[in-house]
Amino acid sequence: MRKKKVTLQDIADKVGISSASVSMILASKSLNRFSDETINAVYTVSREMGYESKHAKRDRKIVVIVCPSVINPYFAS
Repeated sequence: MRKKKVTLQDIADKVGISSASVSMILASKSLNRFSDETINAVYTVSREMGYESKHAKRDRKIVVIVCPSVINPYFAS
């Protein structure tokens, strides 16, 4: 059975702030608007609830190197 995805609104309800505020905090925008306690609460609750942003998977980068021959010193270095 699939687990329900955690939304910004879920985090906002648990912390007691708006979902727009949660979005700004998780995106690290205008953090000077919020108290340290609020910022820490949002990060803590998001970790506890298992929140994963839409961009988390897209931001992962993979580099593939194709080497035609490891015997040839030109390609091995």
